[in-house]
Amino acid sequence: MLLPCVSAYPARVSDSNLGTILHLGHAVDGIAGLSDHTPGSVAAVAPGAAVIEKHVTLRRVDGGPDAAFSLAPDELGRPVRDGWDAWAALGRGRSYSRRGDVR
Repeated sequence: MLLPCVSAYPARVSDSNLGTILHLGHAVDGIAGLSDHTPGSVAAVAPGAAVIEKHVTLRRVDGGPDAAFSLAPDELGRPVRDGWDAWAALGRGRSYSRRGDVR
């Protein structure tokens, strides 16, 4: 499993380069995901991320270099739900019958 990561605290969403996820998965014939240092990016599901690693903090007010993008315990459910929604939204693409008609 490979998880590309932008080593910035926090990373800018525009620096995520999520397109690399698809290429990494194929290059190693394995699973690719994202080590996410942004405030949140379930968009990684679109190019094929099977895993999104997030930092967790018990109390954001305690500070630290990753406090701005870490999730508090009560926030953990949202990216999971959003990830499943993103996965469902991708659908299956077009399905063709043997006759060539689109299903």
